[in-house]
Amino acid sequence: GVDILVNNAAYSAPPTPLQDEDEEAYLRTINVGVSSAYRFMKRVFPLMKDKGGKIINFSSMAGIRGTKGAGAYAVAKAGVIGLTKVAANDWGEYGINVNCVVPMAMNDIWASIVAKMPEGTSPTDAVGARATALGFVGEADRHIAPAAVFLAGEDSDYITGLVLPVDGGVTDLETK
Repeated sequence: GVDILVNNAAYSAPPTPLQDEDEEAYLRTINVGVSSAYRFMKRVFPLMKDKGGKIINFSSMAGIRGTKGAGAYAVAKAGVIGLTKVAANDWGEYGINVNCVVPMAMNDIWASIVAKMPEGTSPTDAVGARATALGFVGEADRHIAPAAVFLAGEDSDYITGLVLPVDGGVTDLETK
């Protein structure tokens, strides 16, 4: 059986104005970002429907705010949020909690990817020169993982349909 599903797949082409975005890259981004989550959720539903379970999807502030030059990525991540909310409504009666984490953190792998991006195009550039309200960018292992572990555990049994930004306030606050 399956007790917990974490959907954290994403693809994003280099930042491009929406009018110039390549349709193939757009469709790949949607397929990887939202369609893969949909497919995994549909496949685990029969395994969870009789005993319950936890589904944790990962989105992005781009899916909430819309990030300049990230059209397909923003659409995919907004789709993940919509998928989370619909599944939470449809599957709650089966004891399946479906929630979504909106992270902003750095780790060694992500830092190496960002370092290769052209100047002004990284996700941290997308929020401008603003710092988080807390004055630092979080760490994936230290700040994001515990939120996912909480949503996967018994202490979150009465939480479903939640979109939880774990991002130092970047999504919800007007920071510097």
